[in-house]
Amino acid sequence: YVIHTKKQSFEQSYKKGRKEKHSESSIQKIFSILREELGNSLLIFDKFSENSGKIMTSSGSKGSKNNLSQMTLCLGQQFIGGERIKKGFLKRVLPHFYYSKLICNPSQNGFIQKSFLHGLNSVDFFFHSIAGREGLIDTAIKTSETGYLQRRLMKTLEDIVIYYDYSARTSDGRLIQPKFGLDCINPGKISSLFGLNNSYQEIKKFYAWKENNLNFSERETFLRSFSFVDMDSIPFFLKIRDFAYGFFNMKNLKKKINFLDIEKNMKKILENCSKFKIEPGSSVGALAAQSIGEPGTQMTLQTFHHAGISDLNITQGVPRINEIMNASRKILSPIVSFDFFNYGKKNFFQCKLQIEKIYFGEICDRFDIIIDSGLIFIDIFFKKIFLNKLGLNLNFKRIIQKIGQINSFWNKSRFFYQKSNYFIRIFPSKPTEKKIFSYIEFLKIINSCKKDFSQLEVCGFSDPKNISFFQKPKFSSVFCLNSKLLDVFDLLFVNLQSIYCNHILMILETFGIEASRKVIIIEIQKIFRLQNISINQKHFFLLAEIMTFQGKILGITRYGISKMKENKLVLASFEKTMETLFSAAFKNSKDKILGVSESIILGRKPPNGTGLVTLISQK
Repeated sequence: YVIHTKKQSFEQSYKKGRKEKHSESSIQKIFSILREELGNSLLIFDKFSENSGKIMTSSGSKGSKNNLSQMTLCLGQQFIGGERIKKGFLKRVLPHFYYSKLICNPSQNGFIQKSFLHGLNSVDFFFHSIAGREGLIDTAIKTSETGYLQRRLMKTLEDIVIYYDYSARTSDGRLIQPKFGLDCINPGKISSLFGLNNSYQEIKKFYAWKENNLNFSERETFLRSFSFVDMDSIPFFLKIRDFAYGFFNMKNLKKKINFLDIEKNMKKILENCSKFKIEPGSSVGALAAQSIGEPGTQMTLQTFHHAGISDLNITQGVPRINEIMNASRKILSPIVSFDFFNYGKKNFFQCKLQIEKIYFGEICDRFDIIIDSGLIFIDIFFKKIFLNKLGLNLNFKRIIQKIGQINSFWNKSRFFYQKSNYFIRIFPSKPTEKKIFSYIEFLKIINSCKKDFSQLEVCGFSDPKNISFFQKPKFSSVFCLNSKLLDVFDLLFVNLQSIYCNHILMILETFGIEASRKVIIIEIQKIFRLQNISINQKHFFLLAEIMTFQGKILGITRYGISKMKENKLVLASFEKTMETLFSAAFKNSKDKILGVSESIILGRKPPNGTGLVTLISQK
């Protein structure tokens, strides 16, 4: 039944697709949702309740809904590089398929309706082998990619240790975080902290804590407030108790919570919170490198993700992590997203016109080249009626500026424009000079007008194919596949608080180092969340801090590490050993042997754990 309904929706989208450009993305969404719906139907099915495969999946020990649906119901759509299998022959994938304009058969584009239980025919097996080969190649390449990624992370973060003031510092004493993770709580004991909330079932009426709207992050945020000041601070305890009482009664309007119960629980939490503090000497840097690097081996190498509501393919997985950690200037899929307020269809159309690129050739009606008494000038006339219907106001100064930037010939010219008549006049030479233009020079001017003006961008900053709109009742969301962030601020009706860009260096140039640090954290979290991998956010904080703590973004590469660390033995143990040692000897460089790598190389005790304890002698 599910496959039949999806087939109907596929045919509807196919028929619409002859007129719409986004048909392929809608077809892909239909087939990607199909497996999940089939998997859900298996879990609901009563007769299937004692099946060992279902028990494994539902308990969370191994497998997923997709595995169940592929084994028993339907293998689903086969994708290559995030797209359906392309048609290599004339309107068909394989040469023996029947070609007809009227037939839209999903099974001829890589959709396999049979399951492993029923077996595959020769065509299904061929399609499945295409997708399987991509997975094998990914696995082979991924091993070296993720291994190198983890090694770079470890070499960068290995020296970060917790000191006795609970600050995270490098081995030479440079401050990375004033308070580790903002709360000094050990990431490995967060689960115990979470369990605290539900452990007081003997206290009456406090079960509302379990039933209220607090999610995990809210509980963690609430509990971390206890570690900001001294545990024995009575005024702080009283403030927190009063806050908790008001907070819980606000969340649960129907049931009032007893004030004394709140106080008892606050005292118990205060007693236990000190146990969860991280110990001085802990190698939080090495822990963060392992916590981020090890799940990276589970990720697929090249995954494509549709930007939630659009048909724009966004690079994810290991390539995206490499882009972030290398602090790349050029990234594969830069995205600028923002919202603009809806004030009717006319407003939506005007906003769309502001974003989409409009070229000179599309709005130019004609241009006349006139020779009068030895002078030559070019008259450009725009489509006045067409532009008035669109409601597009041309910025003539900007158009003239762009014409002058084409080449030196137009840069030396003089311009005159009439905004009311939609008219521009260009003087290729000064009006005072009297020059007789030859026939060849006249032809050159005609050719340069045709060549230079046709693809000149008049307004907008993104191609229509790289823009995706999603309309909502109060506002519309826009995704643009480019990194022109500053152009968004010039648009009308834009919600300035919603502007976001995934290009870290562009954020640095526009908003500064704190904003770029925040974007690094958001982007890395997004990658792992799409792969259903959960990592404590303290590790991401530490990585973002080490990349930005010098006031500029430093990549996790040999160039970035050389700017972060001055210790020559660390750099020699990472990459280019001979060159590093030779240049250090030539410059007579000295190494204080403060880090982990140098200590291990020379057989000393590393400055972490019990090795953090040192004696200071008074001379």
